[in-house]
Amino acid sequence: MFHFYKYALMLAIYGTSSLCLFAQAVQDQTKKEGNPAKKKESIQPQKKKLRVRLPVIEVVEDKPLSAASSRRVRRQDLKIRPITKPTDMLQIVPGLVTAQHAGGGKATQYFLRGFDLDHGTDLALSVDGMPINMVSHGHGQGYADIHFLIPEVYKEVLVRKGPYFVDVGDFGTAGAVEFRSFDEIPENQISVSGGMFQTYRTLFLHQSKSSHFKPILAVETYHSNGPFENPEKLKRVNLFFKNVFVEKKDTRLSLTAMGYASKWNASGQIPERAVKSGLISRFGSIDNSEGGSTQRFSLSTNYVSEEANAKTEMNAYWIYYNFNLFSNFTFYKDDPINGDQIAQFDRRHILGAEAKHTIPYSIFSMRASTLFGGRIRTDLIQNELYHSVQRKLIQPKTRSEITQSNLSAFLEQRLVFTSWVRFVGGARAEYMLFEVNDLLENKGTTTTAANPTDPKTSGQTDDAKLFPKANLIFSPTRNWDIFLNFGMGFHSNDARGTVIANDPNRQSVTPMTVATGYEVGSRVFLWKRLDLAASLWLLDLESEIVWVGDEGTTEASGRSRRYGTDLEARLRLWRWLYFDADVTINTAKFRDNPGNANSIALAPRLTVTSGITIKNLNGFDASIRLRHIGDRPANETGSLVAEGYTVIDAYLAYRYRQFEWFAIAKNITNTPWKEVQFATQSQLKGEANPVEEIHFVPGTPLAVEGGMRFFF
Repeated sequence: MFHFYKYALMLAIYGTSSLCLFAQAVQDQTKKEGNPAKKKESIQPQKKKLRVRLPVIEVVEDKPLSAASSRRVRRQDLKIRPITKPTDMLQIVPGLVTAQHAGGGKATQYFLRGFDLDHGTDLALSVDGMPINMVSHGHGQGYADIHFLIPEVYKEVLVRKGPYFVDVGDFGTAGAVEFRSFDEIPENQISVSGGMFQTYRTLFLHQSKSSHFKPILAVETYHSNGPFENPEKLKRVNLFFKNVFVEKKDTRLSLTAMGYASKWNASGQIPERAVKSGLISRFGSIDNSEGGSTQRFSLSTNYVSEEANAKTEMNAYWIYYNFNLFSNFTFYKDDPINGDQIAQFDRRHILGAEAKHTIPYSIFSMRASTLFGGRIRTDLIQNELYHSVQRKLIQPKTRSEITQSNLSAFLEQRLVFTSWVRFVGGARAEYMLFEVNDLLENKGTTTTAANPTDPKTSGQTDDAKLFPKANLIFSPTRNWDIFLNFGMGFHSNDARGTVIANDPNRQSVTPMTVATGYEVGSRVFLWKRLDLAASLWLLDLESEIVWVGDEGTTEASGRSRRYGTDLEARLRLWRWLYFDADVTINTAKFRDNPGNANSIALAPRLTVTSGITIKNLNGFDASIRLRHIGDRPANETGSLVAEGYTVIDAYLAYRYRQFEWFAIAKNITNTPWKEVQFATQSQLKGEANPVEEIHFVPGTPLAVEGGMRFFF
């Protein structure tokens, strides 16, 4: 009961402050609209005031990036990449590797800065201020499925690495990625494309240009069987609607609705021995009933008011989510008769809101600004894990009702000491509340060490922490910045793991796992054509203990340290010819075992992405792109190795008036590669004992797609 009142009090404080901000914004708007007879008198002084304050705004906002490894990817950069699905948008992030391993509808695996991020545990993803990561997800903590995004409706992708930013909260330890949609699309279009493996995609994108309403409507359909012998039969439908209400030039209110539904089959992760023995081919499967389905619907609203002396931003959202997944990683290891297939279900509603306010001002002759804000989010979750056979449920393993809430407050101070020294720093306070009702728990008995068969995993816990951030930026010249960064961040842990301390036979996890990051870097722009960036970074994670959704239990590991370097280069060779290259070199180790067996499994050590691009050469756009990931240990001892790969993709498009024809070729060298690899202990039918070895999902062979866009 104490936790409830504490949470209610914090909610009341946050709600009151948010209402005050909103009331102030409405009051300011009313004052601006005021008496029509006075509009002409008020507008002109406002313009003069804006001109006077403009230098302050420019100094604070002209260099918004406070770390060398941060980047803002514009639409023109996305346009000439071979993008056929939402995850392709992430390929532009330096050092970020994505991998699909259970059909095209499941969230991809993410790798960044020495992290095997699973499906998003240490990478915060969001769209227009609405979080994508799922807390206490049935398959894995921080699960981030971006397949509901339609690439053409997004104008830019903001990439920020490290825990240095006060407006990034849960999961933002390795970094954060935010997708930002258009308020006004450049052109309406109808797009149709198709290719190998019975792949096709259609897109309708339209915006009305009426004076009062400018709604954007996008509808996408996608189908693919993939290269597998057990066809994926992936079917996906995406809907996007957005309307921006613009009452004044400096005020914007938008409403966005999104819908997504998909279903698919999966060939699963196959053992190397099964391929080498000829039992199956590289594109075969052991359990051909794997697969799943997902539905996601959301409503969100964003309000922005910008004036010469203040900026107010608010957003609120509701999300409904339904997830079903059938997987079999160990085949017949635990159940030689029925097999080891599991079914995971996750259904939830998510409610959340955020408000922040920025005030620019001067301290003596020093320019400054202060940002303060807060965020609240509540997930109402139903999670289930079953033993299944051919998608038929046999026995429940876990069934839980979870309420997980997060309340945040943050403050950021920007100071411009001189024209070449500025500071960006602050702190973020987080409060987490976890409530778990284990539906399989027998509440009439008591768990003891002598009677461990009925664990008590219902309960309630909470935690609160403060995370400081500090960034110092030196600018020796207008086009050269040097960054010094420090920050602490966190990822929340699965609610079931935080209350599992009630079970004496299983290890609990802390509500929040803290990460501490340090970075030094530089970014320089030379000769109006060369953009270079380099950074050295280090990140300590206090614990690698995580909840394993596939087993319904915790997995214990110790403290870890990751460090490395990021290198970036962008060169405009000619007005229509560009070259880019990104290289990351990483090391990831467990700190509590400095000798052998301290490698972090699947942590990427070397990644390279590079490409040559042609933009608008007599109507032609083209690019050829390379991505490489080096060998990396698949287990802590390094006795099993996940093999690296190099894949080259190409894109070609030609536009004539309102028509554009395009072609995409993936893996143009037809390289055999393994997209996902795990060290797994499994047992096939007929085997006497389990075998631990590499299990993998093969990467796409040569795949060609083509299509046409009509702009209107």
